[in-house]
Amino acid sequence: MGRASLGEPFLFKTKAPRPRSDMHALFDRGYLGVTPDYRLRVSPRLRDEFGNGLDLYAQERAGEVIHLPSARDEWPRQEQLEWHLAEVFKSA
Repeated sequence: MGRASLGEPFLFKTKAPRPRSDMHALFDRGYLGVTPDYRLRVSPRLRDEFGNGLDLYAQERAGEVIHLPSARDEWPRQEQLEWHLAEVFKSA
């Protein structure tokens, strides 16, 4: 399948006015994931290994949908998100 990439138009919801590179880095390293219905997933290992991420866990519990570009063709592909959850995301 190939590596899932969030790309520039993909944004995590934050109060910051621009994309957060730290969120993209957490995704690339498997500490964050996105379900095929575009909901945030947070690895339990983020808390276990680094002792942080409490605000992210609250967003996940709330079923928060990530911020997506207005143009649907710029959204991350669902099959890439599925691959990322299966191959990269640190589920335990």
